Amino acid sequence: MAEIWLGKISAPTTLEKYLLETVPKKIDIEQLRDYRCRVLLGNWLKELRTEQYKLIYEEPIYPKNLYLNVPPPKERSKRDKIHRESIEKLCKRGTWVRPGKR
Repeated sequence: MAEIWLGKISAPTTLEKYLLETVPKKIDIEQLRDYRCRVLLGNWLKELRTEQYKLIYEEPIYPKNLYLNVPPPKERSKRDKIHRESIEKLCKRGTWVRPGKR
């Protein structure tokens, strides 16, 4: 923990900082609900513009449950192929535009 030593404040160690940041505490759900409905500033969820993502995510980009029953391939070329296919889908849909010829 930070302490004053010879007029200087020493910073907490990494472990102390971690312990200070992860203190368990009970959450009062009713108080949280009240806060969300009452407070105008500091409540960012109401300001999210999620409709802009609808067009991008209407159709899947990355294959669903790809590694559910099999482990991911160890060969980079096989992993790269999956990523290239996802990029190609985004370009075909017009979500991404390929760069001009160089």
